[in-house]
This record gives sequence, structure tokens and C-alpha cells, in this order.
Amino acid sequence: MLMYYDTRPGVFNGAFDFYTQEPLKGYYPLYWYGMFYDLECEIPAQNAIDDVYAMCGVDASGKLLSVLTYYNDDDTADDKTVSLDFSKAGKYEIYLLDAEHTNDLVAVTDELTFTLKNHTCLLIKEK
Repeated sequence: MLMYYDTRPGVFNGAFDFYTQEPLKGYYPLYWYGMFYDLECEIPAQNAIDDVYAMCGVDASGKLLSVLTYYNDDDTADDKTVSLDFSKAGKYEIYLLDAEHTNDLVAVTDELTFTLKNHTCLLIKEK
């Protein structure tokens, strides 16, 4: 559960390092969520997968943006495979946030099937 009331520098802030003020991993879900404020409309998910959460929207030019998160309280939870269908062909930039990656561009693809480890976030951005 993410409950930041602000992101002012402090020892209880997971968005920025207290000393260097460099972004930490906790910054990127906030940054990605902020991208949705500029979108024209939301696209609701039609199917639900336990412990996988999604947000999706479309900008004024019809480009899709989605955030996909897999979270389970059990740190030993199995990986989940998720397939997305936006009902249109396109190329998508895939950014990964997990224990080893911090907002890293890991692929530009038209294949939207992902195997997610627990505590993983993806930003899927149409080119």
C-alpha cells in the first residue's frame, strides 16, 4: 500500500534519497501514475488476475499507456504470466521496475505477453 502525503525530502520518504535527493525506486510508480493525468480517457480492464493490477488510458493521438503491477504479500509467490490485448496492432516500449531494474527500457515490441515476478511493475507505452 502506497500512502505518501507529499514527497518532501525526509527519512520516511521512499521517493527520493534523503542525502542526494536522487530518485529511488518508489519514485517511478508516482511518476508513471502522473502520466495518466494527460490522457484523454481510461480503458477499464475486462479480466482480473489475482494480485495483478492494471491501469490503461489513451492520449489525444490515440496512443496507449498502461501500468501493470504484480504484488503479493507472500515474497515466495510464483511468477504470473499475463497477456494484454489492446485490440490494435502497435509497437510498445516496455519499462521495468523490479529488484534489478529501475525504470529500464527492456524492450520495444508488439508482443504483449509478460511473465512477472512478484513485486514487479511494467510501464507499457505505445510508440
